[in-house]
Formats: sequence, structure tokens, C-alpha cells
Amino acid sequence: MPVPTTSRLRLGTFNLLHGLSLADGGARESELRDAVARTDADILGLQEVDRSQDRSGGVDQAAVAADALGATWWRFTPAVDGTPGVRDGWAPSTADDGLHTSGPTYGVALVSRFPVLDWRVRRFAPAPVALPLLVPGGKGFMSVDDEPRVAIAAVVEGPRGPMTVVT
Repeated sequence: MPVPTTSRLRLGTFNLLHGLSLADGGARESELRDAVARTDADILGLQEVDRSQDRSGGVDQAAVAADALGATWWRFTPAVDGTPGVRDGWAPSTADDGLHTSGPTYGVALVSRFPVLDWRVRRFAPAPVALPLLVPGGKGFMSVDDEPRVAIAAVVEGPRGPMTVVT
């Protein structure tokens, strides 16, 4: 897709929740593709993104999102290698992008229809205490250990010049 030629810029953020449907807990690539396309975002930050995870059908969700938006510039960066939530099933990732990892990963992605001039990654340690979360299927709040966090920053050539976006 060519770079948009408008002065309009649509920014979006989307917590994929691993692509799971809140209605039935299923993960379907077609529904993810449709939901992302409906955002019609020029730049979209994605959180809780799976890549090669069994629970989401082995899909590279960042690639699906980029394709759904017709975006040429995109990047997925794993926070963890393995499957989060599985005891001893994951380890903190050190990869700056998901293209140089093997096996299942989980992290964040940034997708842009506008050219990206520079990418940066910043890693954060997990919180030192467990977090109270509402977990589907659970009864009330559950205490859940935190996981490592990661942020992707990009300098994007927007319609009015360079700007920095972060997810």
C-alpha cells in the first residue's frame, strides 16, 4: 500500500488479549483481521500479541494486523519467549524483534502505514509483587505474578513531519 497522501492521521491502540474472543474464548484469525481493519488506523499500537502460540492457532498476529491495514512498516517485539501463564513455560525475551526468535513468543507490536525512520526497544522488569487481575473463568480477583514488559518506539514520517510513537 502506498504512503497515505492525506494530512489526516488516525492513531489507535488495541489490547489483543491474545486474539481471544470475549464471547466464546476462541481465537480466529478472520475475526482479528476484521477487527483491526475496522480501526482504519494509520498507526496502531498492539499489546498482548501472540506469535506462534498454540492458544491462538499459531498465527503471527502482528503480521495479520499489518496485512489487514495494508501497512508496510511494522514490528513485533516479544516480552517473553514461550507461553505466558504456563508455569515454567516461558522466559524473559532478549530479542529486539520477533523475526529472530524460534518457537512461541508474546509481546507488543507497532504497525504504521507511514514510513518508519527508526525503531527502538526498551525492556522493563516485571513488578516485584503479584497483581490483582480479573481472569476469565475465575471467581473475582486472582493474584497473578507480573511478567517482563517491553515497549517499541518508532520515529514515523507523518503528514506534518517526523513524530515519535510508542506502544
